[in-house]
Amino acid sequence: MSLNVDFKNCPNAFEECPPDFKLAGGLSFDMLKRDDDGKVTHHLTYECQSVLVLMMGIGMGKITESTVEEFIERSEIWQDVIGAAGPGNYPKYQIDRRTPADFIEPVNDIGMKDGFFTIRLFDGSANGDTESCIGIIFEEKDADLLVSDAIDYVRITPDDIRNLIGLSSNVTKEPWTTFWKKLRRAVQDRLHRQAEAKKKASAA
Repeated sequence: MSLNVDFKNCPNAFEECPPDFKLAGGLSFDMLKRDDDGKVTHHLTYECQSVLVLMMGIGMGKITESTVEEFIERSEIWQDVIGAAGPGNYPKYQIDRRTPADFIEPVNDIGMKDGFFTIRLFDGSANGDTESCIGIIFEEKDADLLVSDAIDYVRITPDDIRNLIGLSSNVTKEPWTTFWKKLRRAVQDRLHRQAEAKKKASAA
């Protein structure tokens, strides 16, 4: 089912675009407001984008005066267990694969079978300006050593949520029992993945 959202009663859902604004691409909702000339003037705030995703996680589709405290309660629990849901978890850096065709000058054969990998500032594009990159690596696995600390996790705060009173979507409200089951399943999955990784590491 597609996510349908109503912003009519939520004046804080959009904010004015800064001069250097770029579309965020596949990682977020590119919802925009334009003037009569077609120029983009406002975009959906990153906090609002994050809350829309959070709605599907916590099973609540409306933020009203009467539901906001429960929404906050579920959001706090969700983030304690699952992790921060705020816009800071979008990557500030991106790893792109480069093929021999990307190179202007001929290069040697090192790594050319799989191509080199470049690190660049994330700009929302699938494959941005790889010529003006921050660095080049030969193996993708080495990227974690260089950019793993570049992700800045930020929580959605109670104030962020109160600021979006009036936001509504077609997400059906789930009972608390369903919410707790989702959290329990997420923890079980995480523990299973950790156990499998440990098993694989000890077998190597």
